[in-house]
Amino acid sequence: MSILITLGAFLLTIGFIVLIHEGGHFLAAKLTGMWIHELAIGFGPPLVRFRVRETQYSLRLFPIGGYVRVAGDETSGKEDAQVPPERLFPNRPPLSRMAMVFAGPLMNIIAALGIMVSVVGLIGIPYLEVSDLIEGGPAEGVLKPGDRILKVGDGPIYFAGQLQGAVQQRGEAGEPVRIEVQRDDQILNFSLQPILEEGRYLIGVYFTGSNATRGVPFPTNLGIGLLWVKNVIVAYYIGLKGIFTGEVPAGEALAGPVGIASIVGQFVAQGLLPFLTLVALLNLVIGFLNLIPFPGLDGSRIGFISYELLRGKPIPPEREGLIHYIGYVILLGLMVLITYNDILRLIRGD
Repeated sequence: MSILITLGAFLLTIGFIVLIHEGGHFLAAKLTGMWIHELAIGFGPPLVRFRVRETQYSLRLFPIGGYVRVAGDETSGKEDAQVPPERLFPNRPPLSRMAMVFAGPLMNIIAALGIMVSVVGLIGIPYLEVSDLIEGGPAEGVLKPGDRILKVGDGPIYFAGQLQGAVQQRGEAGEPVRIEVQRDDQILNFSLQPILEEGRYLIGVYFTGSNATRGVPFPTNLGIGLLWVKNVIVAYYIGLKGIFTGEVPAGEALAGPVGIASIVGQFVAQGLLPFLTLVALLNLVIGFLNLIPFPGLDGSRIGFISYELLRGKPIPPEREGLIHYIGYVILLGLMVLITYNDILRLIRGD
């Protein structure tokens, strides 16, 4: 049963990410006047397909990926011969083509932010909870393990970093920190004087995330969502830098479909909040991954169009197509290697 749940959650997650990404390309193409032959979710034989005006919509057997088939974009033949020339992809203005290409990754990034803002606002985030006290510290005998931090001063506290910043600020001013906590069913207020140790002001408390969550009102939830996106981008950059410099083994940092399915299964078992956070994270990673200017990815197509804007004429389609083809082959080979590594890790039980 757990395998079926993992598989179902994985297909749902990947299908959602693909729908958001290809939906971005699709909407931008429509808005910029391009003729779309097909919007497909998945590859292989179609399971469901129908046509609305000039566009065919299809759900295909293998849900790992999808595509928007725009007239004139890597296609030719009878279909394109019936399309008005001004609606062919190559004949649209460069900025329209760039918007169409950029819209896919952008929609993944917007979806990630939207999910996190909704999760923080509706489901909430874990309370900041006291896990232990330092012997002899200001909080000893005042706070207790299990106390939930609600406010510092007059402002709500959601993260340990916020509390540490407030403690440092009050300590430098030589003033006590006012803390409001929830203890069982009581709301209690305390005043603690920070002490200086090794260049930092402390109140002598260790924190953990509570099993209970608290909702975050708008616009604070938007700010937390943006902060989360920023932190993920920084971690993503550091991870990529580590892979290219050899500090982080690529086999440990990268995951293919098998590895992602395993991760999805683990997060589903932890509950709705971790699962939705993972869905947001995958959307954000896919969005920024596609913006890398590597042949075959959206980032390289944006680069070619930018070059066209600067040069005044496009790169010959045959040459650009060959570059993208080489990129696809490299990416496919990389995916095979990553998937092989994922299978080995599952067999070893890593």
